[in-house]
Amino acid sequence: MTRRQERSRAMARVSGAVGHLFRLRPVLLAAPLVFLPPTTSSEEDSMLVAASTGEVEPSAARAAVRRAAERFVAWESRTMRRESTAPARAEVAEGIRLLADAVEARGDAALGSALSEVLLVMRWHGEQLVVRPVNASLGDYEDAGHVHTAFTHAARLLGAMPDAPPGLTGELTRAAAAIDARPLTAQGAEVRAFFRRASAALATSAAP
Repeated sequence: MTRRQERSRAMARVSGAVGHLFRLRPVLLAAPLVFLPPTTSSEEDSMLVAASTGEVEPSAARAAVRRAAERFVAWESRTMRRESTAPARAEVAEGIRLLADAVEARGDAALGSALSEVLLVMRWHGEQLVVRPVNASLGDYEDAGHVHTAFTHAARLLGAMPDAPPGLTGELTRAAAAIDARPLTAQGAEVRAFFRRASAALATSAAP
């Protein structure tokens, strides 16, 4: 098997994992995955859940949404502006998790009951970046597949925000598609570009 065929198979395994994830969805929902350490307190977590279900006053809900967006924006500004080095896998995983948290806090993406399922898949792909790959020689290619898929879901969610600017979905989808079948370590600029555009969209959305 040629190296090119091996890369294609690595990316295909990532795509196939999505279908496998949905077949295992009841189990995954009952048994938590190996999540990264949380960055919010239990009180903040409760507020985010309440904000997404409409169980708090509108002003408190807006504040919770703003804090979740600000956490991602601050992370992007602090972590993704180092142009000289490619982002570490753990950093990219953290960014995907914080981005999912910010989208979930809004709770108003026009996806109805599918929102939680899309977020589940997005988070799962992010978490795979901190799991030791079975095949170390192909792990970097599989990482690229996970990031590409997580970003594609994020583009759909961010583009569905009621206050999203025209063309945001297409712009973010193209940025996600720029993550291709190359080693993730060779695509630092593309990863940073996606996070930067997502950060700008959330910063504008969260502005008072």
